[in-house]
Parts: sequence; structure tokens; C-alpha cells
Amino acid sequence: MHIDFSDEKALLRRIKNSDHVSFIFGSALSAKHDDIGIPNVNEMTQMAIDYIHQLEQEDIDDYNLSMINSDSDNKYQDTFHFIIGNYGIEVANQIIEKAILSNVDESTKKHKITKPINDLVEKISDNTLIVDNIITTNFDTLIEEGFKQKKILFNGISIVSDSNINDNNNNLTNIIHIHGVWDRSDTMHTKSQLNNNREKIESSLKRILNENVIIVMGYGGWEDSFMRSISGVLNDDKATYSILWCFYENDELKIKSNTSFFDSLKDAISRGRITFYKGINCHDFFGKLKKKTVLIKI
Repeated sequence: MHIDFSDEKALLRRIKNSDHVSFIFGSALSAKHDDIGIPNVNEMTQMAIDYIHQLEQEDIDDYNLSMINSDSDNKYQDTFHFIIGNYGIEVANQIIEKAILSNVDESTKKHKITKPINDLVEKISDNTLIVDNIITTNFDTLIEEGFKQKKILFNGISIVSDSNINDNNNNLTNIIHIHGVWDRSDTMHTKSQLNNNREKIESSLKRILNENVIIVMGYGGWEDSFMRSISGVLNDDKATYSILWCFYENDELKIKSNTSFFDSLKDAISRGRITFYKGINCHDFFGKLKKKTVLIKI
């Protein structure tokens, strides 16, 4: 299967030429950079391990035994599976809360906002970018905090149990956390949680995919509700979606090595309904997007 990639310049132009867009964001948007942001997956995993290491030697030995067959890609999920199974969801939530609160400025008592979120929010604030939905797998609320600092109203939605994402007729941006939020509900970590069938959410996501130009950035493409929703839309040959999928990696051969990912999107690729972009660094991208003006429609 032949796969083409476009570059950052093409993505900037594509977004500039879109009336309305929606974003799918993974951890990169709020990840710690220059001591601002949320600890990354490896750091959160280590925080969970540190919790276990404060306990009895038997706990530590049992954890190490449970991780014998775990690889680096699954270490986070497997570690939180152990945490939840042995100590409960409340402990998992406490670890996440500690990670989120580590980003609070001690002098102002406010969350420190990462550069990409600041740049994105400024672009939305000056009305040169209309964003209908921001769907994220992140537990943190840095996007919401960024909106608040710019006094931009929004609809905040946190979903863990299976439920519909309701339509909002107030023309505000929907910020949708499909794996929960640290201070509003439980959060999702383990394979069984992420792989659980969530038909109502998936149906709502399919509708959003069909109604918007979707930019996917900083998202690893795990097997979860969002990836299943994409697959569901792809199976509908009458769907009119448009997906712009961004990779941080610039090496095409490395990107293409994930053959199962591209196989799952082969129908979209053949229809030209998905475009891939390489070398997209969200820490720089939205600063460059701020400099772009809106295309005047004829």
C-alpha cells in the first residue's frame, strides 16, 4: 500500500483554508517542557512504582513478578492494572492527582499552561480559528485553564462510563475528555478499561468525525474508543469525513513501520479521506499557526 506524506507547510495551509475544525489531542500538548506541563507517561509510571516501593517488600516482589512479561509499550497500563487490582481505583486517582498538581505554580496557585496550549488558545481567542471540538485522552485540564485565562467560554465534558456526547447549540468549543478528568471523575488506565466497548461514545465520535475536519496530533493510535470509531466511519463508504493525521517523526520509513496502524486505515487512504503529515511538533506548530490569517472565502 502506497502512503504519501505532506509537510508542516501543507498542514498550516490546510487548516487556514478550513472554516471549522476539530482536534484530537494526546499527551504531547500538555506534556512537560521547560518545567511547564504534566509529567509524561514514563514519569507517571514511575510515580506509581514509587508508591508501591513505599509498601511491604512482598508488594514490591509481587509487582516485579507481574511485570516480567510487560514491555515498554504496555508498562504504564500494566502498572496501573496492578495498582487498581491491589489498592483500588482511588489510589490510581491519587497518583494522577499528584502528577497534575505538580504543575501548579506555588506563587499563583494556578496551573502553568504549556506553550502549544497558549498558542492554540490565542488563535481561538482572536477568532481566526474556529474550533468546534477538542477531544483528548488526557486527564489534565490545561486546555480548560488556557480557555479560562483568555476568558473564552467552553463546554467541558468528562466521560468514563458509556454515554452520548450531547450536542451543544451554544456555538462554544466542546472540550471532551474521553478517558476522564483528574478532578471530576474516575480516570481510565488499564487495557480492560481502554478496550471496553463504549457504543454510545463511539456513535457520538462517529458523528463528530463526519461533521468536521479532524486534526489528530500527539495521539498514539491506541486501541480505544476513538480508534474503533475511526474504523467504524471508514467502513461506511458514504461517509464524508476528512482526517488530517500528524506524526512528530520526520522519517517516513519509521512511520510506515507501524503496518497494523496503516492497515486499519486502508479504506480511508484509498478514498483520499485521510492525509498524513510528518515532522509536526506541536510545541512549535501553533506558534506558526498564529501568524497565519484566515483565508477570505469567495
